[in-house]
Amino acid sequence: MKSKCISIKFLIVSFLIVLYCLSPGLFQERCMAAEKDTIKIGFIAPLTGTYSDIMVESLKGVIIAVDYINAQGGIKGMKVEYITKDAPDAPSTISECENLINLEKVDIIVPSSSSAGYTIVPICERAKIINWHVCGGADVITAGNNKYVFRACGLNKEEGTLQADFTYDALQRLGISTDKARIAVIGLDSAAGVATGDAAEERAKELGMQIVLREAYNAETQDLSSLLMRLVDAKPDAVLNCGSPVDTKLFFRQASTFGFKVPIFIATGGSIGSDWFLKTFGKDKVNTFLSTNWPGETTSKEYAPGLEDFMKLYREYTGREHLYSCHSLTSYTSMLFLWDVLERAKSLDSEDIREAALLTDIPINTVGCGWGAKFAPPGDPMMGQNLRAQNVVTQWQDGKLYTVWPIEDPEHKLILPIKSDIW
Repeated sequence: MKSKCISIKFLIVSFLIVLYCLSPGLFQERCMAAEKDTIKIGFIAPLTGTYSDIMVESLKGVIIAVDYINAQGGIKGMKVEYITKDAPDAPSTISECENLINLEKVDIIVPSSSSAGYTIVPICERAKIINWHVCGGADVITAGNNKYVFRACGLNKEEGTLQADFTYDALQRLGISTDKARIAVIGLDSAAGVATGDAAEERAKELGMQIVLREAYNAETQDLSSLLMRLVDAKPDAVLNCGSPVDTKLFFRQASTFGFKVPIFIATGGSIGSDWFLKTFGKDKVNTFLSTNWPGETTSKEYAPGLEDFMKLYREYTGREHLYSCHSLTSYTSMLFLWDVLERAKSLDSEDIREAALLTDIPINTVGCGWGAKFAPPGDPMMGQNLRAQNVVTQWQDGKLYTVWPIEDPEHKLILPIKSDIW
């Protein structure tokens, strides 16, 4: 009888243990913790070359996010480890990505820049590894119906559309008839430059504005005088641009010799929406220039409730009082979305991470820079694209970038036309 009672007790205990382990999500979570004590991410970007300054800034945002989550105890008890790879061109991008996957055995690839992000898409798809894109908005990255690509930041085409929408409103404020307005669209011949320019041109035409010049150029060009001569001849009321620090510096230094001026000049954040522009030309010369940008340091607390917390972490990590560019803040925000996904994922298997990512539903104005997160579902032509990453128009005033459109800083109203002696 005693033996029979022991057997019954053993069966009951065994049943309870099995039931406990198979509780929804608990079994997977316990197995995840048992298998490893770290989550490895591989950051890959052109940290040298044309976009090196903003890519380094993006990396800072990723590192700050890693330090932040580790200080909170990690993810399900696992610390996050990051490995960084410099990828200034396509061959090195391919090689470094394969090294991260095959040698470093990372769990997730985190690219920054359109060039790196697009180049590694087929590699990550073949390896069935999550490609979590934090910075770089070329449409082609999420336009291929790729299963493992998720982009937390906004699209270049949205920047182009925003440039045209803003210009339409700005022209009316200046008393210039929009149906007679002359618009020049210029920029890099890169994936990001072409996507931004195409969207700007398309939207400007939809709004009834006249495109008098559309031209793309290479980032490594040493002379933009021919472009400037065509701009002088075209006599635009507004110039819409997607450039880089290198070509933008050359453009403005040569523009003064041609006597070229324009009432509205709006460019993307990678060109004039960062600290290098201020340091290169000085506060007075950059004053009132406009940039389509992701939310930055001067975004209102109501719009970006996580901004103050990030700025404290940024100052502690960098020793800088102000952001070099918005790319650190937005990359940090993009990583917060990833931490949310990993907390909800059943395991570190790519299928489980993907499932959790597709269920993400974070409202805007609640995290980091003010972005929300909702990824386009399977069947959508932009599957994996964050649908809640908004762009804004910022303007240099008193040595800082302020958000002026469509959200307007009450203490720093939009100033038109451009009042600068940079020309």
